[in-house]
Amino acid sequence: MPLIRSVESTRDRLGFSVDDDRDAAFESHLETAVETISDRIRSEIDRVDVVDTFFVRFSLRSPIGTGGRQRPATSRNTGIAVAGSSTTTLLLSRGFVVDIGAGMTIHAAGTEDSLDDSAIRSDLKSVSSIDHTMIEAERGVVKVQDFGLDGVYVRVSYRAGFLDDGASPAVYTATPSWLVRANDLETRILVNSDAVFGRDKVEKDEQDRLEMRLNSILYKHARYIPTAEKPIHSVATASSV
Repeated sequence: MPLIRSVESTRDRLGFSVDDDRDAAFESHLETAVETISDRIRSEIDRVDVVDTFFVRFSLRSPIGTGGRQRPATSRNTGIAVAGSSTTTLLLSRGFVVDIGAGMTIHAAGTEDSLDDSAIRSDLKSVSSIDHTMIEAERGVVKVQDFGLDGVYVRVSYRAGFLDDGASPAVYTATPSWLVRANDLETRILVNSDAVFGRDKVEKDEQDRLEMRLNSILYKHARYIPTAEKPIHSVATASSV
């Protein structure tokens, strides 16, 4: 598993000398840090090509700018739901989206089978580019304006995550500073609890302070949007580009 920070830089940063047992423990804790952070931000971070499929119900869409759920407007004469100026929020299965524009496509169709057509269904107001979308790349949030349908399948194809440097163990490249900082804090918490480092009696107050700082960082970057649509299918394949 690639790491967010190398064993060597972690060892130097914490002031330890080279030692095989400690280095093995560092690597284990650094792997645990990646798993823990990925779980808490609800996104793995390795580079993949992803296809997420959503089913969007009109009643879950909300007018632009409200940020929450709202029932659709209805015709005064018929009582039937009518399309308005609205946006649909999609929470992708992965954050850290890359190559926006060239590497992202959004298809919409009335049936899931129609999403496989080579041509995008223009009669269903399909979105064939990002011209009608707002994208939060780091959190993996896509906001698409009015599909014009009450019940539509949406497929988002995109690339996400980080490449690694190919070393052994490998280290992710071009990670944001907050992710590195979160990794450092989680690793230090683990090291402080490990007798291998002679630091198994670290004061609880120090551990609590580290936990609070870590929680503050992860809270700001959490991929938690209860009102967003979630994928009904998601397929990810490893990517080297």
